[in-house]
Amino acid sequence: MKAERLPTPHPGRVARRRFSPWRSLRSLKDLPPALAAWDHELSRPTRPATIRLTLGALIAALYVALVFALQFASFGPIQLRLAEALTTLPLIFPEAPLALGIGCLLANVLGNLGPWDIFGGSAVTLLAALLTRLLRYRPALALSSPVLLNAFLVSLYLHGIYAVPYWPTVFSIGVSEAVVVYLVGWPLLLWLAARRHRGVGR
Repeated sequence: MKAERLPTPHPGRVARRRFSPWRSLRSLKDLPPALAAWDHELSRPTRPATIRLTLGALIAALYVALVFALQFASFGPIQLRLAEALTTLPLIFPEAPLALGIGCLLANVLGNLGPWDIFGGSAVTLLAALLTRLLRYRPALALSSPVLLNAFLVSLYLHGIYAVPYWPTVFSIGVSEAVVVYLVGWPLLLWLAARRHRGVGR
């Protein structure tokens, strides 16, 4: 009896199956295996440096643009800085931490709050982004990094600049950061993940 030959799958379909963890990404617990697949892909020696530089520049520019467009809500002890949604990107892009630090440095010039905000705020953003990247396989902790660091550290100098009580400022900054990170940044991450198998992020 002649064996029936199975049809050869289309190469594009095979490639998409390699990133199947991204398709089932629904919660934080699903993120580590998907990150492992992405890390393997991003570690390819053939990935041009120009792509990494372009991606970093794009993240920094987007951060500045969001702060510029929403200046009224991006500064002060009571704020809702939408650009902080990008602080989830270090989970998937190794270029993101430095890009976010540079973007925040440039954006804080718009606030006219002086060196504490320009250099202190950008240092906090950079530190939070680095921790997010380092803790990417523990996503619950990773996503809490920008929330906690901004709440406790940014409030230190806002407390002095605006002469407002420290702990209410911690609460205000923490809540606003959590809203942006979890309600905007996390869906953004899911959207990027859903597009991963199409080649986005290579």
